[in-house]
Amino acid sequence: MITAQELRDLLHYDPQTGSFTWKPGATKHRTGREAGYTTDEGYRKILIRKQMYFAHRLAWLYVYGQWPDQEIDHINHARDDNKISNLRDVSHAENVRCQRTNLNKRGVARYDKETRKYRARFRRNGREINLGAYATREEAHEVTAAYFERGEIPPGRKIP
Repeated sequence: MITAQELRDLLHYDPQTGSFTWKPGATKHRTGREAGYTTDEGYRKILIRKQMYFAHRLAWLYVYGQWPDQEIDHINHARDDNKISNLRDVSHAENVRCQRTNLNKRGVARYDKETRKYRARFRRNGREINLGAYATREEAHEVTAAYFERGEIPPGRKIP
C-alpha cells in the first residue's frame, strides 16, 4: 500500500474540489492532468504503481496522513465528490444506513456511457421509475430530491 508521503510526491490533492492531479515527474505524459477515472458505480479510482485505489480513501490519506480506520462515507451521497469536507470515517453499519436513507429520499443517479448522461431514477413498489437523463450527477439528484420533497415531476414525464 502506498504511504501518505509517496502519495504526496506523485499527486496534488485540492481539498476544495476533491480532485487529484499528477505532479511533474510522476508520469511521463500526464503532468497536470486529473488522475483516475469514474467507475460505472460513480466512484473515482486512481491507478498508482499497478495498484488501484478509491480517490476518497486517497483523499483521507493525503489530508490526515493515515488510512481511514473504517469506511469512507460521502456526506452528500455523491460518490464522485471527494472534497475532504464531504468525507467521514464511519463504521460499515453507519455507511449502509446512510446509503439506504439516501436511496429512499433522493434516488440514484447512474452514469449512462452510451448517452454520456446521468439517469435520475428510484424504485417504488419493486418498479424502477425513471425521471430522465441529465448532464451532471448533481442535476439528477436535484430532480429526484424535488420529486420526493415537493412532488415536482420533470416536464414530459408521467409517474405511475
